[in-house]
Amino acid sequence: MPSDLPPDIAEELEILRAIYGDDAVRLVDKATPKDDDDSASPPLAVLHVDLEPLAEEGAQLVFVTVSVSLPEGYPSKAVPKAAIDKSRGIGDVAIEAMIEAAEQAVKVHGLQDLGCLAPLLSEMKDALGKAVSECSICMMDCEVGDAVFVACNCVFHQACLDQWRGLKDKEKCSKADAATESIKSERDSLERQRVEADEQVEEMAQRVFSA
Repeated sequence: MPSDLPPDIAEELEILRAIYGDDAVRLVDKATPKDDDDSASPPLAVLHVDLEPLAEEGAQLVFVTVSVSLPEGYPSKAVPKAAIDKSRGIGDVAIEAMIEAAEQAVKVHGLQDLGCLAPLLSEMKDALGKAVSECSICMMDCEVGDAVFVACNCVFHQACLDQWRGLKDKEKCSKADAATESIKSERDSLERQRVEADEQVEEMAQRVFSA
């Protein structure tokens, strides 16, 4: 951990790592905050925190990395700014709910000497826990028990995935039937050509014998 961090912020980071794990809480380049105002003073610190509240049979269903910028004056004179750095398995509605939860948390817990990172992330995690994932096939929301997360980072309703697989299997069968029919047609055509050739040879032979 950088030694130039104020002791109160360093202590908050230790608390967050105790809650979410050392690997889930990272201090990133302080020169690259997610802030639209380029003229603003550089932040004291920028944190990335991984939140993974939903799981189905041990597989991650929803994954969110929260970026938290700590401005000059934090914690007693300025509040942190939270944004979603990256996510999977959730839609815009869930992301907006998390940001709203963060804004509400800083209103309630901000501008205090003790800091507000722990309640801020707790509120965002609660909002994420209530979030639903969006099926990549029907684009409708699905609860954890109805969803399947696959390696391509997509989430599906089990029923939608089964239906899609059924359609794909049917498509494969149709293509196989068409290919088989084409082969049979080509075979029958060759057989007819062979029969016609045999008839022509036999006819020519009879002409020769009768001459």
